[in-house]
Amino acid sequence: MHDPACQDALLAAQHLIARVFQFHDTRDFTAEAGCFAEDGAWLRKGELLEGRARIVATLEKRPPSLVTMHAVTNVVIEHFTDDSADAAFFLTTYSHDDGTPVSGPVGLRRPPSVGIGRASLVKRDGAWLIHRFSTEEWVFLSRLAP
Repeated sequence: MHDPACQDALLAAQHLIARVFQFHDTRDFTAEAGCFAEDGAWLRKGELLEGRARIVATLEKRPPSLVTMHAVTNVVIEHFTDDSADAAFFLTTYSHDDGTPVSGPVGLRRPPSVGIGRASLVKRDGAWLIHRFSTEEWVFLSRLAP
């Protein structure tokens, strides 16, 4: 059932989650980490990245030949208060990495991965930020881990 009172949280969640992946795909990792609260954490690829500095340091290790594009859809608010919200979303991830620098469009060599992401948001000083983030719940993987 839709509660109109959650509109502020829903808009914040949609915006923050989309921005995280826009910054991620354009490799602006400092801006990406700025979507998180100072004490925010991201459970990513089996590793808990705690704090903005750790998020940036980990993401900067991505190979320069890796190209990604993320599509975020179906953002829903599962629980909210005036200053917190829990959201879920679908995440489709396209990636390409053949080990060489990319200059222009690349062909898809495998299907995208699709999963369910989760975000807990907090409102601090009037601004919504991500407090907890998880991109671990994959439904379809483009390739299975060894």
